[in-house]
Amino acid sequence: MPPDPQLNNWQRWGATDEIGTANLITPEAIVHAARLVRRGVVFSCAAPLDDRGPVYPGRLPPKHMMSVSGSDYEAGQRGMGSDPEGGIKFADDYLFAALQCSTQWDALSHAWYGTELYNGFSQREIRGTTGARRLGIEKMCKHFVGRGILLDVVRALDAGERLQPGYAITAEDLDRATQQTGLSVESGDIVLVRTGHLPWFYTLKDKSEFWKGAPGLGRSTAQWLHDHGVSAVALDNIAAEVQPAESEGGILPLHGVLIRDLGMTIGEMFHLEELAADCQKDGVYEFLFVGQPLRITGAVGSPLNPLAIK
Repeated sequence: MPPDPQLNNWQRWGATDEIGTANLITPEAIVHAARLVRRGVVFSCAAPLDDRGPVYPGRLPPKHMMSVSGSDYEAGQRGMGSDPEGGIKFADDYLFAALQCSTQWDALSHAWYGTELYNGFSQREIRGTTGARRLGIEKMCKHFVGRGILLDVVRALDAGERLQPGYAITAEDLDRATQQTGLSVESGDIVLVRTGHLPWFYTLKDKSEFWKGAPGLGRSTAQWLHDHGVSAVALDNIAAEVQPAESEGGILPLHGVLIRDLGMTIGEMFHLEELAADCQKDGVYEFLFVGQPLRITGAVGSPLNPLAIK
């Protein structure tokens, strides 16, 4: 089933396109973004990748474990080589994690409705053993270097530390936050939207409160993002869109519109507090954004360490 003609990027970049709105990040846009670096200050927009952060229900939290550590050598294990100091010693470790357990990109193979993915590819292209033969996250490994812009909706709405759970961000809210920056959203921009929701998790003693709802993008923002030529959108909440959904019984409907219909990559659980504080301080809400996913063949999502460079 093709998408709504008003929200449709199928075949816009050809019948075989697998990167969607990432096509909007042109070489010229990258050169322009590189010129935004004036102070040489770097902000990581990644949440800690550990088992103390929020993980969407149904996904396992990440588990980091050591295979070789200093304790092994303290117990008598020798290093490599035969010199008097016991040889060279190494520590080694593993990470077992859902690929969408922390700061992440959703691949264009991550969400759909009906039987077709973005650009009309069949859902059969996602195999149980090998993953996504089409629209895998590895197709994005060279993308998401460009102009980033922070839309601090919390500050624009004078909402205190955070938006309240269940608040649906509107197109008008995004306009208001854009006006606050003194900029305009341009084609190819990577838009970061601050809700203040993720930091709240770490302050809660009763973590169950976090899962009762979340502020996020409402349905009117899909047309706004499309009209402004946004290449990717990321938020500091668990699912990018508002929860519960605006329509009764709806389950993450915006994922279907943005990912399947528009081919727009969604970022979730970005950490935006330090960046937001700096933007408020110096009044500059645009920056060079660098946010490549891991090159995991066939994956439908990937963790990343997104950087905002000013």
